[in-house]
Amino acid sequence: MAFSDNNLDRELMPEEEFTWPIKVNWPEEIDKKSKASSLEEYQKIDAEYKKIKE
Repeated sequence: MAFSDNNLDRELMPEEEFTWPIKVNWPEEIDKKSKASSLEEYQKIDAEYKKIKE
């Protein structure tokens, strides 16, 4: 892989009509954890799912 500062200076945006060819349906737990805005929120979500699994 070649490194180039020119690559860092580019702003590459997909076309407005661009859609990903594959739709990923994450398990609910992973989806919620990935959207947590703080460590505390993540830990709260994690604790809720640990209770459910027991």
